[in-house]
Amino acid sequence: AGIYEELADAPNGSANAGSTAVTENVATNRKLIKTVELDVETENFADMIDRVEDRTNTLGGYISDSYVYNGSKYTGGKVYRTADITIRIPESKLDLFVEEIGDFSNVVEKTVNTEDVTLQYVDTEGKKAMYRAEEESLLALLENAEDLEDITYLTSRLAEVRYMIESMESTLRTYDNLVDYATIHLSVEEVETLTEII
Repeated sequence: AGIYEELADAPNGSANAGSTAVTENVATNRKLIKTVELDVETENFADMIDRVEDRTNTLGGYISDSYVYNGSKYTGGKVYRTADITIRIPESKLDLFVEEIGDFSNVVEKTVNTEDVTLQYVDTEGKKAMYRAEEESLLALLENAEDLEDITYLTSRLAEVRYMIESMESTLRTYDNLVDYATIHLSVEEVETLTEII
């Protein structure tokens, strides 16, 4: 029973201090996930797609999903092509990329969404720090444990704590990726005459 009491009384000041430090930086280190929806028209479909791919690569981004419809001979008349492309661009280059898309296509509709995940990020970091402190306490107790029941309990709890730490690190990496790389959902439609934008 002594091991369980020691674990319950183990200091976790380092976790609280880490959480407080992170909280103080919330205002200056906002975690914003930016998503842009672009519906565009082009009279030169192949050139448009090539330029999108070129600018994506040049700006350090990548295409995560792409669907291109090359038309159907059963539709009759002229065949018009469409594409739906999901692009990830470094957040610092987002405005430039969107502006360039407007330079070589006709932007019919644009939607910009910004999701603030700062609080979720800070909360996850705080919990991770708490579990790190518990991990250190468990390791110290395990080093001095002699009773088989205590060793079994501490080993089991250590595995649970490490799983939680890995899960939180994965969540933080996902947030970092979404914050560092903005997402653009680009819908391209080939047209004979561009829509007049008023």
